[in-house]
Amino acid sequence: MKATTFLLGSLLIVPLMGWHALAGKHYTTKKGIQYYIEHLYQYTWFEAYFECAYRNMSLYTYGSQAEFNDLYELLTSDKFPDKPPHAWIGAVGVKGKFIWIKNQKPMTELHLWAENNPDNSKDIEHCLQIWHSKKFLNDLDCLRKIGFVCEIRRDAEALSPAATGYVESGKYKGLTINLYQNNVH
Repeated sequence: MKATTFLLGSLLIVPLMGWHALAGKHYTTKKGIQYYIEHLYQYTWFEAYFECAYRNMSLYTYGSQAEFNDLYELLTSDKFPDKPPHAWIGAVGVKGKFIWIKNQKPMTELHLWAENNPDNSKDIEHCLQIWHSKKFLNDLDCLRKIGFVCEIRRDAEALSPAATGYVESGKYKGLTINLYQNNVH
């Protein structure tokens, strides 16, 4: 009797957990660039960063206007209910100055900002998103829950076990977390 109950419980629980965990999906643009896109609004910027690193990917970093247009075309396709969905990408900032996390370069693509942005509304908008229904970027509170776009890490070879001497084991391979403390008195 206990085995039957456990089996029945497993059959009911596993499909629900599996659906939730597999909501995001890999997509390929018309130009052949691969992305992992989560369109469900369930992730803070930090969780999105982790989800990409967990997949040995990184949050999307702007490479060129052609690449951005290619991604935007994918995000506005019939694959997503919101066109494009609100989605975290890989830049953070303070006081209107943003940097791309992956390459530590300043965000100089000013033409991508939505009108009157970055605005750092209420002094809490420090993370970058692709704005829903617009072909522009917006700064947003990092704790808001939205979707995200991961890209295949262009530095994947540099992070391979052969190059680093580390063995890839477990589900956290490729994750780097930098912690800083600001002691302002």
